[in-house]
Amino acid sequence: MINPVIVTVDVGYGTTTCVHKESIGSYAVKTFPSLPIPVKSEVNLGLAGEERDVTNVEVDGITYEVGNDVGTSIGSRNVRVLNTESFITSDRYKALLFGALSFLGKSNHIDIDVLVLGLPVSVMFRKEELSKIYTGTHQITSKRKVTIRQVLVYEQPLGALMTYLRQGGNERFAQCKDKTILSIDPGYMTTDFITSKGIKVNPNRSDDSETGMSKVIAAVEVALRSQLESFNLKQINPELIDQAFITRKLKLYGKSMDFPKCDLFDVTSAIRSVCDEAITSVVNKVGDGQDIDLIIVSGGAAEVYLPSIKRAFPFHTIEVVDDSLTAVARGLQTAGEQFIRGAIARGDYQKLQAM
Repeated sequence: MINPVIVTVDVGYGTTTCVHKESIGSYAVKTFPSLPIPVKSEVNLGLAGEERDVTNVEVDGITYEVGNDVGTSIGSRNVRVLNTESFITSDRYKALLFGALSFLGKSNHIDIDVLVLGLPVSVMFRKEELSKIYTGTHQITSKRKVTIRQVLVYEQPLGALMTYLRQGGNERFAQCKDKTILSIDPGYMTTDFITSKGIKVNPNRSDDSETGMSKVIAAVEVALRSQLESFNLKQINPELIDQAFITRKLKLYGKSMDFPKCDLFDVTSAIRSVCDEAITSVVNKVGDGQDIDLIIVSGGAAEVYLPSIKRAFPFHTIEVVDDSLTAVARGLQTAGEQFIRGAIARGDYQKLQAM
């Protein structure tokens, strides 16, 4: 019985998500902040019984701590923000990818038949380079190795589309086969979008712009400093603003204030200005959408950008993918599984195993 190992890792600017199918048949999904922190040792500090959810990996002789419980601070935010053009070859990208893979188990040697990765649309021209970098055997710690036989790379919004289609089963796949679909994926650094006929992507109407949540947070930070004069703030920790979008509360100096507006501040216009800019870049590429049958939205920031999307496309059906934060990774896992099924049907799977 053929039982290939397929693993997806979506290394994003804000979060990294790993998806794989467990032996019992269910899917394991793990998401953690894209914050690889250099450490001096592999000691997992914490009280007895309170072990931190982190792992340590090695990249070019440096040990990085990766996981849900890495420390967050103004300094660590600088580690999260990666450059769009060079991030796939950075030590930070490698640390996040190796960290995700190290969560797969305790074995000293991890074997993966297919590793599926996602990229922003504008960086897809480097997919062959990315595939070449990670195909083969890698030492991820002093005691652990991972062997990757093949790497597949897809546009990140395609993963969200695949998740949307899978959630509706075969009936939705059939219904959407001939539909023109706009998939929008606002991320931490970029807002990505693809236009497709079914799952066939039209590169001429697909792109990304650097109008992701990092730019929203920066605009909000400026607005807050100007409105919270009594606090005499020179800078506000971006992590606090990031959390405020999740909890709807901004916490400063032990005080909890309603967000995005309360009696002390209102940053809704700052949020709208960046989101409108992001969706304007989409409209400039795809037009007013007269030929678009459906718009889907994904990503952890989907709800933040949704009002701007609705204003730009008031006549369209717009659907937010369930569990938006992990939608890209889960959909890319589906793409990898379809690739393997095709390889088995063609009799190419044994060639893959021999790689």
